[in-house]
Amino acid sequence: MLGLLLASSLIAAAAYPFVVGPSGVALYIGAATQATMLLAGARRLAMSGRHDAPAMWMLLCSNGLGLSAVAWDALSATTLIASPSPTDWTAMTVVQYGFFVVGILVAAGAHAGRERVEVTVDAAIIGVALALLVWTFLVQPFLGSNSPDAIEFGTVVCLTVLDLLVLAFLVRSVIDRSLTAGPSPVLAAAAVVVLAVDLAYATRMASIGMTAFAPGGAIFAGWQICHALIGAFVLIAAAPPRSVSPPGTPRRPPGRGRLAIMAVLAFLTPIGTAVTTHRSPAGKDTTWQPMMAVAPAILTGALCLLLVVRVGIVARLAAAQAGALRAQKVLVREQSEALISAIGEQQVLHARLTRQALIDPLTGLANRRLFRQRLNQILSQPEPAGTLLLIDLDGFKEVNDTLGHPAGDRLLVEVGHRLSALSTEHTTVARLGGDEFAILDETDDVDRLALAHRILAALRQPFASIASQVIHVTATVGILVLRKANDEASALQMADIALYAAKSAGKDRAEIFHDGLLAAQLHRSRLSSELRTAVVADELTVAFQPIIDLRTGKVVSIEALSRWRREDGTVASPAEYITLAEQTGLIHEIGDHVLEQACRHGATWSRRHGVSIAVNVSAHQLHEEGYAERVFSVLTATGLPPSFLTLEVTESTIVGSGASGKFRLASDQLRRLRKQGVQVAVDDFGTGYSCLASLHTLPVDVVKLDRSFTALLDTDDNRGRFVHAIIELGLSLDLAVIAEGVETIDQHNRLRDSSCFLAQGYLFGRPMSGDIMATRLAHHSDSTTSSPVAIGHRHGATGATDSANVRADRSGDALRQRRT
Repeated sequence: MLGLLLASSLIAAAAYPFVVGPSGVALYIGAATQATMLLAGARRLAMSGRHDAPAMWMLLCSNGLGLSAVAWDALSATTLIASPSPTDWTAMTVVQYGFFVVGILVAAGAHAGRERVEVTVDAAIIGVALALLVWTFLVQPFLGSNSPDAIEFGTVVCLTVLDLLVLAFLVRSVIDRSLTAGPSPVLAAAAVVVLAVDLAYATRMASIGMTAFAPGGAIFAGWQICHALIGAFVLIAAAPPRSVSPPGTPRRPPGRGRLAIMAVLAFLTPIGTAVTTHRSPAGKDTTWQPMMAVAPAILTGALCLLLVVRVGIVARLAAAQAGALRAQKVLVREQSEALISAIGEQQVLHARLTRQALIDPLTGLANRRLFRQRLNQILSQPEPAGTLLLIDLDGFKEVNDTLGHPAGDRLLVEVGHRLSALSTEHTTVARLGGDEFAILDETDDVDRLALAHRILAALRQPFASIASQVIHVTATVGILVLRKANDEASALQMADIALYAAKSAGKDRAEIFHDGLLAAQLHRSRLSSELRTAVVADELTVAFQPIIDLRTGKVVSIEALSRWRREDGTVASPAEYITLAEQTGLIHEIGDHVLEQACRHGATWSRRHGVSIAVNVSAHQLHEEGYAERVFSVLTATGLPPSFLTLEVTESTIVGSGASGKFRLASDQLRRLRKQGVQVAVDDFGTGYSCLASLHTLPVDVVKLDRSFTALLDTDDNRGRFVHAIIELGLSLDLAVIAEGVETIDQHNRLRDSSCFLAQGYLFGRPMSGDIMATRLAHHSDSTTSSPVAIGHRHGATGATDSANVRADRSGDALRQRRT
């Protein structure tokens, strides 16, 4: 569209010289072209929303005045209105020039932003330099040979000066691209055209006078071309820009082209002075000679002054830029220091997070994650070699229960220190969680058992200054020799199996993993599953074994024993499945079942035959809240008097760290039971703590000698006399004494000679069903004439010894794990 408009304007301009009169076709074509461009530019400018819209509207007003002049001239050809006079032409031209000049200056200033002074000085330098050229090469020669009217010539000169000023601003804008890059050359071209036309018009006016304002001809065509270029500039500039710089955007620094132009302009002063001196006025009219002498000097001085001002601006700009650079340097340095500090903090934070992720926060040892990484590194080698040791503290729970968790944490820290003291550069010591530690030795030449024994010895030493007490703990160690077939999960599992085997063998010891341990573990797992099924299906039964009065041969008490016949018909050993029940928590259900069955049978036997019933109680049962209440509930439900029930407990249940929470709970429950008449017996006496000195303080009524002591009665050495001493001690403390494991007549006689009149063993009967036991009791009741000795009632007591043994009739045999 722009090409068509420009073409029509050029055709109109070219046709003017060949058209007679102002009503020629070319004049109408030019008017139509300008009107089209004016309307199109106004519409696009109204929709553009540009920040320099006022300048664009002024340029359109300038074009509108030019179009009005053409329309006035065209209408005057139709005799509708009078033709414009030279004065009218001059007035319209001055107003049109005002809009044109102000519009360009506003447009240039709108884009200059904070650098308006710099732009104005640069434009003034260019304008003065161009004015000096025009004066030297056009005005001075003309004035030397002609004498135009001063007013008319002054008007034209003023317009020419405005043209030079506009051209200077546009050249400056083109150099710096402060206006839109696309249309700026178009506007500069318009300024060049109008300057050329005005100079030509000034020359013509000086020659022929005011008739030079007549429309038509090349001069009039030049003005129309100028109007067309202005319209094209508005159309292009008002179009949606691809990228528009906002107002005040800093311009690019001066390039080589701009510096070259400024250098050329600086040489105009000496060139203009030289030319002016060389060309002395030779005309006959000397009216303009003073101006011809003064004007170059004024222009030269102005140019020099402007150059000095420009240098000052450049200096201030350089100083400002230097200050900005210094401030930027300081800012960059501060930012660099801040960045370095941030990087340092980030590194510290990263190290801290890494430590938190891989280090146990309590002991400072490697945690489970780091330990597994090291273990995987060893196992991933083609020929892995090393040793894995799992360490578990014995008695740590008691420390937590009695002294509190802070003391337990302090103990863990001290354990970590002792284990670290045993480590080498090839050793990783870790805390896996709770009181479980691990040591990973990456070499294959370490004496594994020797290392384990050093660990046991180090942890066996007392820990002082923990909660103002000296703490004694031991440890159990499971050892695994790492080989190629292991992976992380299986390695930890095998080491844990070895640890379990060491704990089952008595704790405070070490065990190396071998295939037999794995088979045993699989057997325990299978047995545990079958035991759960047996408990749910009520497959466990209760057997009964009598306790005999050696003086009368009468049954005075009966011990209830748990029995399990598996699906394949084999009888499981109580030593095996009772321990497994304690580990799996099934002991509570099994114990409650045995207690209920024993009390149910005991209620009948106590009424008919005056015998008591004895039931074994696991430490796990006594360490559970509410066990005493469950016993009272069973006694009430079955009708068994509390004085005909004896609960058998092991030494370790009631003898030990008396301050421990579980020992306190067990003792409290036993005391509540005894207060209601329930008897308490110490089972397997002599195999545990054997704390003879504390017998008088324990909440017990009966002492049951372990079968290992009964076997010593067959000897005549000090061991036999030691058993007699234990019997005498128990009797002197008014405790009943029952001997377990009596199998021979000789043992029977020796016990009776030692005043131990209560015994239990295969000599008197193996464990039997309830029906067989009821038949035996009925038979003895019918065939025995001696008076019955009911437990707790002390019938027929003849002295201290008889009194003690009467009470012993109410005790029972412990649930021996090795007994079938």
